[in-house]
Amino acid sequence: IDRAWLHERINQRVETMIAAGLQAEVEQLLARHGELGHTASQAVGYREMLQQLRGELPANETIDKIKAHTRQFARRQEIWFRGLEELYPFALTTDSRVEELAERLTTWFVNV
Repeated sequence: IDRAWLHERINQRVETMIAAGLQAEVEQLLARHGELGHTASQAVGYREMLQQLRGELPANETIDKIKAHTRQFARRQEIWFRGLEELYPFALTTDSRVEELAERLTTWFVNV
């Protein structure tokens, strides 16, 4: 995947999460449970929002941190997937259509 395109998609996704109420979601979880478990509190997005709510991260830096950490996580996933022998990569471009990808996947599964 083109890295610039992937980064733009990640940035858009983070903006959508913020607009959909990520902060309110974390506040509600804290109100209900008092604190989050270790795994949840380390999840990308939750970790940064918790830091903001505790006053450890300025609100104007939260979104940028979530974007950066998400890009780092995506990179680690890419490296991990590359090491799987059973992985069969499918090329994806900015022009890729879901229908075309579904057809390619279906053809691949039938022929395996």
